[in-house]
Amino acid sequence: MRAEHQRGQAAVELIGVACALGVALMLAWQLVVAAQAWQAAQSSARTAARAGAVGAPIVRAARTVLPPALADGLQVDRITVGGRDVVRVRIRVPRVVPMWPNTWVDATAAVVR
Repeated sequence: MRAEHQRGQAAVELIGVACALGVALMLAWQLVVAAQAWQAAQSSARTAARAGAVGAPIVRAARTVLPPALADGLQVDRITVGGRDVVRVRIRVPRVVPMWPNTWVDATAAVVR
């Protein structure tokens, strides 16, 4: 027989474990979203570099391969790094966790003529 002070302990433990599991799942999903944004930035940078190699607008080319949710925070620059012409794409990672700070992913691709 249980003591009176242990009544409801299983319910309290279940709530604690459910909250911890919920937070862990949200953090894992945030990492998945960040990885997807990084992959999209890589693809966008390569597309912009190919467009830059033939003289086409790089920003429009970079935007065409992105889903609308990622295209909103897009930044595209054509810079010179070590004597090479490079396209740098920067994308804001969408937030899954409400209190998560704004994070960005960067990708670069060389413009080869």
